[in-house]
Amino acid sequence: MSNSLIDADTLTRLNDLGGSDLIVKMVELFSEHAPKRLQAASEGLEKGDCNAIERAVHSLKSSAANLGATSLQNLASQIEALALQNDIAAIAPLISELQTLLDAVLNELQTVKDQYSA
Repeated sequence: MSNSLIDADTLTRLNDLGGSDLIVKMVELFSEHAPKRLQAASEGLEKGDCNAIERAVHSLKSSAANLGATSLQNLASQIEALALQNDIAAIAPLISELQTLLDAVLNELQTVKDQYSA
């Protein structure tokens, strides 16, 4: 698989566990919930609420890991660590980076979903 943002080995393991139906369902759930997590992190940033940011990106990090979106997982982990340190100034530029990366991951996951739906 040529998807650079999605780990092919993770998809293979998921396919071995539950077949294409599992992958399609996980992609659908991620595509539905990940933007909401990002929105919650953005709202936390606007309010200066590091706890809200930490909760939102922790959930996003875990979901990204489940699908093999390791670059997204790593960025969410970095933001989570900064939120735990209450470093709101360092978080601000990373939230927009997270949005860009999430958009790219969602695009690749749509391709993955199409491949496993066929």
